[in-house]
Amino acid sequence: MTSEVYATRDDGKPKVLASVRPNAATGRYDLTLTGLDALGVQGDSVQVKTLRFKGPDVNTAAYAFEL
Repeated sequence: MTSEVYATRDDGKPKVLASVRPNAATGRYDLTLTGLDALGVQGDSVQVKTLRFKGPDVNTAAYAFEL
């Protein structure tokens, strides 16, 4: 599976933007974050905000554009 992940820190809070696809069998997203204790994140859970953007599917033609 190909995914893209970008992370930054704002006021000591980590912010992660991840491009992932749902598991076909469950419809769930799996994303594992490690090393958060090094950023001072404590506890067993983190706050998650999920946004979904409808994008092209396998039937969508791909085009190349020149600028």
